[in-house]
Amino acid sequence: MAGGTNGAAPTLEQLLDLNQEVVVDNADVASCGFLSSTKVGSVLGKFKDTQGQYLLSPYGGTGCSQIAGRRFEVSNNVSSNLTKGSRTDLFAFIYGNFSDLLIGLFRSLEILVDPYTDFAKGTTGVRVFWSINIAVRHAESFAAIQGAIA
Repeated sequence: MAGGTNGAAPTLEQLLDLNQEVVVDNADVASCGFLSSTKVGSVLGKFKDTQGQYLLSPYGGTGCSQIAGRRFEVSNNVSSNLTKGSRTDLFAFIYGNFSDLLIGLFRSLEILVDPYTDFAKGTTGVRVFWSINIAVRHAESFAAIQGAIA
């Protein structure tokens, strides 16, 4: 979904439009939810209704916040360096049926310890590798804003 030439701050109307994009494709189910970064979450946390009540509960905790009756989650794993126009600090905002998100894990977790590289500093490096692949079962199950300003 478009959000202005150089991105735009998310609005409640845009979030409802995300929901509608999935509804139109007959992919909306009760377990659908919203996902964005913690920075976008802090912007949405300031949204108020016409009576001055916060739309997201500031005391809800993880998994308790909802937008339009659907779960709203935040994660630092959501893209925060998207480019649109002249901006390069934009965020993604996603709505969808996350049970249609497939995550394949390959091989086992590999942990490498390197006590030699930074020996003079007295530190030990640790690298962790795990091969994964992510795919979407039905693209119609998702809609996104790729240009949210936080």
